[in-house]
Amino acid sequence: MNNFLRNIRIVIFTLVVLVTIAAYALLLRQDIIQHYLSEEINVKTIDFTAKLITFLFILVGGIFSYYKFFKGHLFLSHLSIHTTSDVIEIDHNKNLHVLNIQLANSGNFSVFNPLVKVKFENYPFNADYKIKTLIDKNGVRKDDGSTRDFSLRPGVKNTFVFTNEIDKKEVAFFYRVEVSQKDRTWYNEIVVDNHLRK
Repeated sequence: MNNFLRNIRIVIFTLVVLVTIAAYALLLRQDIIQHYLSEEINVKTIDFTAKLITFLFILVGGIFSYYKFFKGHLFLSHLSIHTTSDVIEIDHNKNLHVLNIQLANSGNFSVFNPLVKVKFENYPFNADYKIKTLIDKNGVRKDDGSTRDFSLRPGVKNTFVFTNEIDKKEVAFFYRVEVSQKDRTWYNEIVVDNHLRK
């Protein structure tokens, strides 16, 4: 985000300098400065001033729209999370919940080393979560312990599998998949019925 703000400041500063130079050149070309120095104000000067003010309003509106557009779309990462579940019987007492988690980068920029974790709790849901980290913010995968840079390029999908052993007495489980990078978080929630599907 700091790089984004720095880039926006540079762009705005450059635009302000260019507009100042262009306005000064227009004033010289139209002899406005000489008119003001000689205290001569005529219809041509008023017309030019009105056009200049209109131009500046359009420019400020354009810069504002440009800034909002980039801030909301192009300079931010966009991820979509799709989660499906399955219930497998382990024995007479336990079931295995299997979550297939698919991350897809639908933005224009790569996402590097996001923190991927699953929060879960049993019914009745009272926000007393247990948390399991799948990938920490340093790129360490918790399923095999390997350390590597994890990145999702634009248009790329990646799938993770999360498993959880559940006592058959439980009715249902709530799962929340969270993916975080710096100050942004994406999430997907799913409730899994603990009964075997026929």
